[in-house]
Amino acid sequence: MRGRFNRLHAMLLVAALVALSARGETAFYVSPGGADANTGTKEAPFRTLGRAQTFVREKAAAMQEDITVYVSGGVYRLKRPLVFTQQDSGRNGHAIIWKAVEGEKPVLSGGIVVEGWTQDAEGRWQTKVDVEDMRQFYVNGTRAQRARGAFPEGGGRYGEMQAIDADAGHTAPGEAMADWRNSGDIEFGYLSSWSHMICKVKSIARGGAGGVKIAMQQPGFFLASRKEGRQAELPSYIE
Repeated sequence: MRGRFNRLHAMLLVAALVALSARGETAFYVSPGGADANTGTKEAPFRTLGRAQTFVREKAAAMQEDITVYVSGGVYRLKRPLVFTQQDSGRNGHAIIWKAVEGEKPVLSGGIVVEGWTQDAEGRWQTKVDVEDMRQFYVNGTRAQRARGAFPEGGGRYGEMQAIDADAGHTAPGEAMADWRNSGDIEFGYLSSWSHMICKVKSIARGGAGGVKIAMQQPGFFLASRKEGRQAELPSYIE
């Protein structure tokens, strides 16, 4: 009885594999060199993943076989996240599959290309970019360090840390920092053993006696100064 059951199980497994291998597919293609006005064929691929997604959703209601979206290699720049929902699921017992073209590497990127660089009289490269908060910057595929400098020697701390909204921060000798623009965009980094803390500056003002008073944004500075383990003391660097 056991041998008969095993033979039947094997026959059913072979039948299932044959059925799967016999399933056809409708294929659509996406390529950075395509155009969204195209029909999505291999010879005329779509250009954006969003257009391919919308097109496949329209086809899904009446699908009679699997739909596979082949994504060619290259960079696909997204202005918003690519979100898959129930609308992107298969119908009628068939599947919707997204996959890279064999041997190719598609890259989905939320970054923007920064162009228009010019060199100033001191040899520094600069450009303008309409980004509210830039934390990641890559040059030729390698992450670059943002503009960074050392915290002035002889600096200290001021303020009491008894309240989460306390007026507290740092002092530093010299008044040059008081003339820095966009003080709210400045961040201090604190490196201490295994801990790396980052706190934003609120304002920089002349503090008398030839120094400056650097108020830090709360509650970040309070939390970094009062947390368990290693705490923020003096900045290791300025960005």
